[in-house]
This record gives sequence, structure tokens and C-alpha cells, in this order.
Amino acid sequence: MEMQNDDCMKYFLKHNKAHLNPKRKQKDGEILQQSKYLSLSQFKMKPMVYPKPLLRPYMGLCCQTCQSDGKGLFMDETTLQLGLTDILQVRTQFGPFWKRTFCHLLWVASLQPVTQYPNVVTQVMSDTRVESAVEGAAQLSLQKTENGPNIPDEGAYKSFLDSSRRRIMGILHKMAGTVSGPVIRFVSYALHKTLRHLVSSVRVHKGQIEVLKRAEATGKPIIYLPLHKSHLDYILLTFVLYDHNIRVPLIAAGDNLRLPIVGRFAQHLGAFFIRRRLDSHQGEKDLIYRAVLHSYLAQSLHASHSVEIFIEGGRSRSGKPSIPKAGLLGVIYDAYTSGDIQDALIVPVAISYDRIPDGSFVTEELGKPKKPETLWSVFKAGWRLLTGSGILKGAVRLDFCQPFSLADYVVSYKSNISKIRISPIFGPLEPLSPLQEAVEFPHNISTPSVTSYASDSEERRLVDSLARHVIHSASNSLAVTCTGLLSYLLLTKFRNGAPLQRIVEEFEQLRNDVVSKKMDLAFRGDSHDAISYAVELLDSSVKMEVNSQTKEQVLLPITSVPNVLDLSYHANTVIQAFLTDSILSLALLSNLSPVDFTVPKFEVVRSRDAIMNSALQLCDILRYEFIVTPPCQDNETSLLRLLEDFKSKGIISDPINENLGLSETDKWAKRISKHLDWIEEEHENDIGQMEFEDMKFVVNVSKECKDSLRDQASILFPIINSYCYVTKAVESVALEPIEEKKLLRLLQQGVEAECKSGINKFSESIGLDSIKNCLRLLLDWKALELSNHGYLRFYQFNQEFYQGLDYTLILDRVFQFKTLYQ
Repeated sequence: MEMQNDDCMKYFLKHNKAHLNPKRKQKDGEILQQSKYLSLSQFKMKPMVYPKPLLRPYMGLCCQTCQSDGKGLFMDETTLQLGLTDILQVRTQFGPFWKRTFCHLLWVASLQPVTQYPNVVTQVMSDTRVESAVEGAAQLSLQKTENGPNIPDEGAYKSFLDSSRRRIMGILHKMAGTVSGPVIRFVSYALHKTLRHLVSSVRVHKGQIEVLKRAEATGKPIIYLPLHKSHLDYILLTFVLYDHNIRVPLIAAGDNLRLPIVGRFAQHLGAFFIRRRLDSHQGEKDLIYRAVLHSYLAQSLHASHSVEIFIEGGRSRSGKPSIPKAGLLGVIYDAYTSGDIQDALIVPVAISYDRIPDGSFVTEELGKPKKPETLWSVFKAGWRLLTGSGILKGAVRLDFCQPFSLADYVVSYKSNISKIRISPIFGPLEPLSPLQEAVEFPHNISTPSVTSYASDSEERRLVDSLARHVIHSASNSLAVTCTGLLSYLLLTKFRNGAPLQRIVEEFEQLRNDVVSKKMDLAFRGDSHDAISYAVELLDSSVKMEVNSQTKEQVLLPITSVPNVLDLSYHANTVIQAFLTDSILSLALLSNLSPVDFTVPKFEVVRSRDAIMNSALQLCDILRYEFIVTPPCQDNETSLLRLLEDFKSKGIISDPINENLGLSETDKWAKRISKHLDWIEEEHENDIGQMEFEDMKFVVNVSKECKDSLRDQASILFPIINSYCYVTKAVESVALEPIEEKKLLRLLQQGVEAECKSGINKFSESIGLDSIKNCLRLLLDWKALELSNHGYLRFYQFNQEFYQGLDYTLILDRVFQFKTLYQ
């Protein structure tokens, strides 16, 4: 850094003994005076230059494919340039003693939040939708009587109507939530005082807060759709919004959280409780409950309430975002199409934790039942919150994506969906086998909704498309934590450990790779310090040792169960940044054999279509694990772009010899085609039906390239190994109907046996999440049948479907990705 003129002169006078001479001292004084004059003149002639603040990128901008008109919605240059703020820090500098002492109390008292939160219970009671449901339920009840529907019983009918209205009041009493100003102000103050015992900081982007304020000023209801990782999610979101004078949303919560005392308290903070199972165990639809839920949500939106919905359902047990359940989102869409609301603003929300305050989900991933929430567990959590005992505190980062209009999305979807379905990206891939054609299906539809919205299949597709788009946007807006980045590095590249200095170097490179993917980091500063902080938070999942010979510090991951599942959880929060790289790397490896890495350079040639076919099949296999691209785009486009990146990195290249890799027949056909004018004017209309020429790539077979591909693909190896075992095992385990819990237990034991025997080197394959997702995939492929008996689910191998078809085709489709490079 260059020193200023004054600093240079003072340094010179201090170190030059000649200035002790009186004459020299006078001359030096003149030089110093002249220097000050020159500095002053420069200051007057040139504007003051301030150092630029360290800005963080604004994450979660609108999709440019389906929301191109909303690029500048509620935004300007100012919002992009605002940085992060920690809402736990209340500024008290330069204030008197009493202000510093009671800073949190004074801050909460100074807030001017929204105070109008209309109660919609009366509107729900008089809603025609609810009245129709009551009449429909009455007719069904009469059909079950001895007289039947043809012999009306006025007394019974009137009695049923009266009991139904009383039941509606009971449902609303248990369900409806409201926002109490005094209660939420008290909770805000309590969180300011106690939350610092649980987390070290809660950071938000000030530009995102400003955008939310502008969105709220439109008067449209705002739908917050956060990723769900912790019970702290809804507390933090409400806390942040209230702390910035933004309307607090009504929160959709499961009725398992409606505990004594706590449940009523939560209802005054905006929670409305929904039954986990809307229907009876006999499968009969509860028309009244469905209508009340539908009406309550629609009337709340009509009253301009904001709403918070966790469309993943429960909290993620694996660290990966779950495939959405579009039920309540469908109710919102139905409220829009029926005219209850003119529009709504959708806001995906990403919340990243250095470490989940709830504790680990390892026990549930190992197949043990979830511990139900109880009043005692709430009190214990409250005590930990007050004392901070036994808690490894980490930072929290909330990112609110740019709001987009539901109405605009619907218009965009209907205008673009036909283009997405028919537009070819490249030439036809190799044809599907008869079995593959039999099991193909449109897999962009989520689990059927729990509500009675959108009976038309096209509307169901639209709602599911919106839900998947929200999950994809939030996943790509998630700030990458230091614990996630270190876990990812240890599980992919350094499973056997490495010197700390080497890990620091690779960690720094991985940080740069994340930024190049246009994702943000949840930390900053020196990589060595970030790793030390992450090691402390990861606790027993990693250990630091000193090499007795080199005296170097060595960092080792604990790759045995249950510790490896904790590392896997954190690593999975990073995988979205490198997902397409991992998929394409594994697809490329699946097209190579060990012999290919022994041949001379530039002689291993592979077809682009073969690589792309493998990559697309892998995307299809992982349909319940990841959302690779948003529904408004296609996987082919993303993968083709990535192929060009692989070329720039030297992993693949264009053939030096254009005949390299061609058979003698192909070479002969290419020579003949050069002498034939095969495109005639009269056939110009058929050009659109021509097949595109398949391209060939030379694969770099150097050891560095092989290691790079393996490192990028290795995060998918545990999932693939789990899928391979489940796909093979169900053919024998599920020959007879088997209850779901028993089947999962047997499959998990089988995966565990493979890990102990060394067949499977990735112990995290034992996680229950991937096993469940594989069963869902096999249901889609019709390899399994599912039947319900009350609340129990039974699986059975579908022998009739595969009569005459070889199940090995299904096995080959999965096993092709279990490469020898694991």
C-alpha cells in the first residue's frame, strides 16, 4: 500500500540523522510545508475517494425464463448495494448508561409494527364453500342410515346440520391463529435477550428487507415459502419481519405442535394448526374439515394476511431440500382462480445454519422413530435457550428471494409450457427399450394433494411446477456455510484425512468455485480460521491429529456411523452448488472403463449423445433426491452448457482427427457424403425433421482428470450404492406384501451389512431418506405395488407387470452408475 506524502516525509525525517543539522532541518521543514501544500491542492482539485464497503451479493433474483418482466420488481441499484446486518446487534454507542443498559427494551418499544390483523372466523362460518360441504356430508350421512337417501328424515337431517356447525366452531377453535400485538412484542424482546444463547448471529440482507417493505406496500398478500430445517425457522422468520415493521405472517403448523399452553401461545403469534391426516383411517374424505381449511386460508388471504407455508412438509432429515408437497399451495392457487384474491406475491426463503440448534437427525436416519413433541421437551428446549447449556452456537443467515407475482407466473407458465415440451435441444438420443418405454411417465407431478384443489390435471401440473420452482430458487439462494463446505470437502476428496495446510488450500479453491457458481458464502475471512471454527462446530464428527513423523497437523473425518451421517447432513447443504457437475462427471465415468485410462492420450473418444443419455437417465433416477433445473427449463440445456465448461477445463476436447473414433463404415459414409448434394430444394420442408449429427469428444484420461471426475461424482456415490442395493433386494424381499416399516428395516440392515463387509465403502448409504426415495422411484417404474390398509402401507414386487419383461433391464439402468472408481 502506498503511503501518503506526510507519512513518507515523517518516515524520512525519523530515519535520516542529517536532519539534526540546523540548516538541513530548515530545508526539511520547507519540504514538509511544501508537501502539505501539495496535498491540500490535490484535495481541492480531486474529489474525495472513499474505500468501497465489502458487499455481499443479492441472492434470489427472479427467474429470467418465466419471470423476465419481474427482473426489476421492487428493486433498484440501492437495494443491490446494501449489505448484511445482524439483527441481534442493537446499536448503543454514544448513548447514556440507561440506554445501553435497557437497549433491547427500548428498541422493541420503538418499533411501529402492523397492528391490523383481521379475524376471519365469522367469514369462514358463512362461506358458501363450507355450507356446501356440510350439505354434502349430510347427504352422505343419510345414505348410511336404514331409510336411505330416498326417504328423507327431516329431524335427522336438521340434527346433523346443527352438529356440523358445532363441529365447525370446534375445528376453527383448534385451527385458527391470530396475531396479538402485546404477545408478539413481548416475544420479540425475549428473543433479543435469549437468542444469543442459541446462535451467534442472525444475518439478513438489508436490500432484501427493503424489497419486502415495498412489496407489502402494494397491499397484496405475501406468501413466504421457506426451506424447512429447524423448529427455529418460523420463529426466526417472524422475529426478523417484526423487527423491521413488516406484517407478521400466519404460519401453517402441524397439529402435533398444538401442545397445552404452548399451542394457545403459538396461536397468538400467528400459528394455525392443521391435522397431519385430513381423512379417517378408512380412507373416507372429511369434507367438512377440508372445506374449513380451504375457506380459512382463502379468507385470510382475502383479508390481506401474509401466510407462511413449509411446502416440504416436515424438516429435512438429510440436509437436502425435499421434493415439495403442493397441497396448501394449491389452495392458494384455487383462491386466485376463484377470485378470492386478485394476486399474491410469492417469496421463497432460504435459511442456512452453521449447525442446527434442534440437534442431530442421525437417530431418525438410522430408522429409529421420531420422538413426539411434548410439553416437557418444550420446557427443556426453553431452559437450554435461557442458559445456553450444551449448545454449540453457530451463525444463521436468512435470504428472502425477490417476490414474484402469482398471476404473472400463471400467464408465463401457460404461454411457455408448450414450448418447453416440444423444443428439441439436440438430436435424438438412443431409443428406449420396450421396458423403458413402459416405465416412462411424466415425473414432474408431486404427491397428490391433501386438499381438493385443481381437479384438472393441467392445473395440478401448474401448481406442482410452481412448488418445484420455489424449492429450486430457495436452494440456489442458500448461503453456503463453513461447516457445509468443510464436510463436503472431507467426504469427497479427503475421506482418509489430509494435512491441515493441504485442506486449507483446497478449501480456499472450493470457496472460489462456490462464488463462481453465483452462490454466496455465509462466512468470510481467512480460510484457516473458518476451518478451525467449523471443526469446533462439527465436534465429534472430525478430529485433529499431529503426524508423528512430519509434525504436521492432520484433519480426519470420522467416516463410521453415526458420525458420518452428521457430516453427510452438512455436506448435502452444499451439493446444490455442484449438482450438475456431479451428475455429468458420474455420467462420463459410467461411459469409461479402467482400460480407457491405460491407453495413449487423445485415443479415448466418446459420443456426446451417449454421455448426455447417461446424464439424463441419472437425472431421472435422482428425481426424488434433487430438483436439477427449474420446471421452466430443461436438464438437457444445463448439461450441454456444462459440457462446454468441461471442454474449457480440459476434461474433454474436440477430436484432432475428425475420423478418430469412427468405424470403417462411418468413415466410408462420411467420404461419400462430401460428394453428394443431398439437400434438394424440393426437400427444404423436411429439413426440420433431419437428425442432428452426433458429436464426438476426446476424453482426457490423465490421472489428474480421473481424480477430478471422481471427486466431483463422489458425493453421489452413497445415493447410488443405496439405490443399487434396494433395487436388487426388493425382487426377493417383497415377493409377498410387506409392511412399510418392516421393509425399510430389512433394506437398511442389508445396506449396513454391505458397508461392514466392505462392498460399500460409503457408510452414509445407510441413511433412511435415500432408501425411501428409491422405493418411490420403483413405484413410478411399476416395479412395486402399494396398498393401504388403514394407516398401514404395504409394498409388493409387481410380478405381473414384469411377466415377459426382464427385470435386469431395471437393474442395469441403476447399476451402470456404480462405477469401479469408487
